[in-house]
Amino acid sequence: LIVGIKEKLAQFYGNFIPYKLADLSRPLKERKIQVCQDMLDTISRVDPGYTRTRGQMLAEMNKTKLVVANDDLKNGEKGMETINKKRWEKACLEKQFLHMYLAYYQSLFH
Repeated sequence: LIVGIKEKLAQFYGNFIPYKLADLSRPLKERKIQVCQDMLDTISRVDPGYTRTRGQMLAEMNKTKLVVANDDLKNGEKGMETINKKRWEKACLEKQFLHMYLAYYQSLFH
């Protein structure tokens, strides 16, 4: 029951009015990332391997991390520039991983 609620919550944050991703506060974006990570940890134990839910959680988490990193780059100070650049690079690598994961998952059915 709690796993299902967390899954819906992760999908709800940032995808429905009035909780669009661009309009979410920083704490809500961080909460979305945390919920997605909790779901990924749970999925890894309960249903390991390539699953639809894992792909969705990866997509939601990476989308939010990219928005947070982009916000940091836009609003950051010069002292924070290096840290934010590393965050952005990490998010981009995770996005690349997600694309590879989705390509692999789709190849299983073709």
